[in-house]
Order: sequence, then structure tokens, then C-alpha cells
Amino acid sequence: MKTLISIDPGMSSAVVIGTYSDTEPYKMTHAFQIEGGVEGFLKNAWTGWNDEEGLWLCIKYELVEPIGEPDVTVLVEKFKPRGAGNNFAYKTNDLEPLRVEGAILAMGIKPTWVQPAQQYFASGESKSSVTNAHRWLKAHGLHITGKDVGCKDANDARSALLHSISYLRRTKHMPTIQHYFPKGEE
Repeated sequence: MKTLISIDPGMSSAVVIGTYSDTEPYKMTHAFQIEGGVEGFLKNAWTGWNDEEGLWLCIKYELVEPIGEPDVTVLVEKFKPRGAGNNFAYKTNDLEPLRVEGAILAMGIKPTWVQPAQQYFASGESKSSVTNAHRWLKAHGLHITGKDVGCKDANDARSALLHSISYLRRTKHMPTIQHYFPKGEE
């Protein structure tokens, strides 16, 4: 089995873990949403080293697959600043994804970076693509709620999950494509 760990960093950071193989489609096994920015992330997510397994990851006191193994891929959404006009200034909260990215690198994780818009199966990053993506998750039994992750909402966890599915679709993982996108469905 291969493991895919997807992280959506920010004031509320999400970590979604799933497995897949050469014959099995992606299956989500864990979903976490960690509030409190980089401080919350560092308090609730940490790595360590074990000579037998290499680098491992623990989220909210739950040990996850070792991340030093060749069959583990870690996706992290890359911070993409969005300007607010000619005379804008970033607020601290706006830069929090960048701080969490730094923490991830400092933890020894070497991620595959993904762009924010790559989580959507349709092109662009419009409200309708977000709505369509959430509708798609519900239709496939993958919708995560705030109750599932112990937060007021699960927007970041859903984004991380969508990055996982989108990544496997882009890398042409056929069992996932055949399971979730029969006959080219969106």
C-alpha cells in the first residue's frame, strides 16, 4: 500500500491521509483540521526519527504512517499571495500559510508542492468550482464535516482531500480514476 498525506496550511491547517495501491483506488483513512496557525500546527503535528522506520508523523497524538518511506507522498498546498489592489498590505493571518510551510520544512518533510487551484477538477478557482467540488465529495461519500474534524467547519480538510484526488488523477492512477471518474465523469 502507498500512503498519500495532503496538507493545506494556514490559520486552520488540514492534514488528510489516504492509501492506494497499484490495484486499489484511493481511500481516505484520516482527516484532521488544526486551528491556531503555525503555533497550533506545531503543537498538534510533529515528526520524529525511528531507525527502523525513518521519519514519522504524529497528528493530534495519533501516529500516522512513516513519511521517510518511498511509498509515502506528502502534498502541501503552496502559498500563493493574492493581491488586494495597488495599495494593499498583507495582514499576519494572510501570511500564516507561509509560516506553516516553513514549519513543515523544518520538520524534515520534503513535500510535493501543489497549487491552490489544482484541487478543483474544473479549471479556475471560482465559487462554482468550490461548490461543484464539495458536491462531488458528497456524491462519492468523501464529504468531511466540521464535526468529523472537531472544528466549526471542515473547509481546509475538504481542500486537502481534493488535492489528494486531483493529484492521483493528474498522475494517472488508474484504479482511482476508474473508481471515482467512470467514463470521464467530472
